[in-house]
Order: sequence, then C-alpha cells, then structure tokens
Amino acid sequence: MKFKDSHGLPLPIKKAIEWQEQSHKTTSDVSCTTLIDSPLRVWLRERYYKHIVEEYGDRLWALYGTLAHLVVEKFGASETAHVEKEVTADIFGWKVSAQLDYVLEGERLIDYKFTSIWSTIDGVKPEWEAQLNVGLYLLRNCNDEKMRDIGKSIHKLEICALFRDWTLRESEKFPNKIQPLAVSVWSNEKAKAYVEGRVKLHQAASNTDVIPPICSDQERWMSDFAIMSKKKKNAMKAKIKTREEAEQLLAELGGDYIREAKPKRCADYCSYGKQGFCPYWDGFAQETRAEPVVAEKPKETTFDDPDHKRKEGGPNV
Repeated sequence: MKFKDSHGLPLPIKKAIEWQEQSHKTTSDVSCTTLIDSPLRVWLRERYYKHIVEEYGDRLWALYGTLAHLVVEKFGASETAHVEKEVTADIFGWKVSAQLDYVLEGERLIDYKFTSIWSTIDGVKPEWEAQLNVGLYLLRNCNDEKMRDIGKSIHKLEICALFRDWTLRESEKFPNKIQPLAVSVWSNEKAKAYVEGRVKLHQAASNTDVIPPICSDQERWMSDFAIMSKKKKNAMKAKIKTREEAEQLLAELGGDYIREAKPKRCADYCSYGKQGFCPYWDGFAQETRAEPVVAEKPKETTFDDPDHKRKEGGPNV
C-alpha cells in the first residue's frame, strides 16, 4: 500500500500513519481480525495490496485507535493483567493468531474500540462478538501453556467503547464518553466450529486464481431501503429489508421515492472496491456487477513526496 498527501499534513502524523499500517503485520498464517473478515478481501489483498493508494487523512481514525491501545499497553499491565498479548494456535496446519488488548486473570478479556456512538446503538456488533470469542478460543487453545491456563479462567468478555463523537446533546442516549459493553460468551463447541469453519474458508481462498464468493451483506455493511419525501430530510420510514416491502410502503405512505439499499463498505470504505480491484463492485456505476470481472494489475505507482519513504521499524511512539 502507498499513501498520498493532498492536504499538507504534518510529517510526524504521516510517519505515524505509515508505522500504524506496518504494525498490523503478523508472522502467523491468519490473524483473528482477518479470520472473521471476508475471504474475498484477503484474496484481493494478496493480489492488489501494493497497488492500493490511500490518503493519509483517511487513516486518522485508525491511528487514534492505535494510540488508545498504546495507553492501555503503557498503563494497564500488572501481575494479573496482560496487555497487547499475542497468542497463536495451530488449526488445520495454519498458525492462527490474536492480539489481545487486555486479559485480566480469573475474570475477563477486554477489547478497546475507538468508535462512533452510533456503532453501538443496537448493542455489540456481531463482528465484535465474533472477534472476542475467537480471541478467547485461541487463548484457551494457544501454544503457550501458561496463557492456556489463564484462558480457562476467563469467564467474561467485554468491549470498552471509547466514543470519538460524543457530545452533550447525545448524553441522554449515551450518558458516558466511555461505555463498557458486555459480550456474550460462546460455548466451546460453538467457538470451535466457527474458528475451524473460518479457517477452511480462508484456506480455500488463499493462493488461488479462483475468485471467492462475494462478501455477505453483513460484510458489505448493507444499508436498508427507506421511504423518502422531497419535503423532508429524514426518511419517512427506514430500516426496510426488501424492495417489495419498500414499494408497498411507498404507496401506503405517499412518499416520493425509495432510497436504495447500499453496500456502504464497497462504495465508501473498501479501497479495493473504490479503486476498481473488486471483481463484484463497479465503482464507476456504483452497483454490484451481474458477473465478476478480474481487474488487471496496474503499473507501479510512484510519488515524488520523499516523506512517503518508510524507515524500518517506524517512529518511536
């Protein structure tokens, strides 16, 4: 991946963003966060990652999240608390790893999220629940005997949500700027089946020219249909799951048009989709293709900005 700077950001910020991107690399075959993500995105990363170009400024939220983890790492460790602990387990010939934010012996595993208040409006996201339960399963089955024993003592999972957009006017719904959220703990059987199933999916998609299936609606962050009126900014009726239901409500409510369901990740957030590498998403037409199309790899892109050059190891932060 390469970065560009269209807004004249300070050099220390750009170096920190480059360091943050490099810090995600792991020596395992697959990490927890990758395991719960779409195999298609991993397939795209294997082929097009070095051709992706992103604005430095688009990575600020990710950088702030990393800084929050650095705070936990500096101030959270104790004799019974383990912070930023990587654990690895062998599953079907692959090394599967998880970076655990905070493990309190005999009690709980906590993951810190620097996030929007609205991401928690419906409770814990399914992907957050999966991430924590996969982390706990790997902790209980990792190659480190001491950490395995600690994993067996953990009986609670928790998200610590650090709200980046909290304001006083939202205080009735969200009274605190920081909100602990309890996460359901899966049975060992459910966690084992999930982890092994995801490993098989990713192994099937790895190092092959066969295009994996399209991401699920959940993985694409598919929005719902809504009934809109030209006289109102907000929807007359939202969270409609099917077009058939939307068409019926349009007639009943007397709305002007239907706001289409949209895969928000494909259109606005996934670099592979936005930059024309996804076989299923047509970024120009802003729609899903009827048939997948494999993108040709472009020629190497270079920049004149000397600040783009990374120093081995990144800055000392």
